Amino acid sequence: MEHAVIHVMKSLGRIAAKINEAEHGGFDWEKDTDVPKWIADLVVNALRMANTRPGGIVDLQRAVQDRINESNTTQLRSPT
Repeated sequence: MEHAVIHVMKSLGRIAAKINEAEHGGFDWEKDTDVPKWIADLVVNALRMANTRPGGIVDLQRAVQDRINESNTTQLRSPT
């Protein structure tokens, strides 16, 4: 789990750097191909953390659905 956290922090740092560039007018979001990969890395590493958590595996799908329902006024519908 610890190593996955390091990769999350690296991806967040890279995304933050691009946001900073954009705020200063030096980054073209239309031509960007890296940020989508780094966002995907966040999801991949969330799965790694869920699968390697000390004390047991986290049901990531359930945890995400619960979090969406807790954090938003619109509830996520269960698949039929």
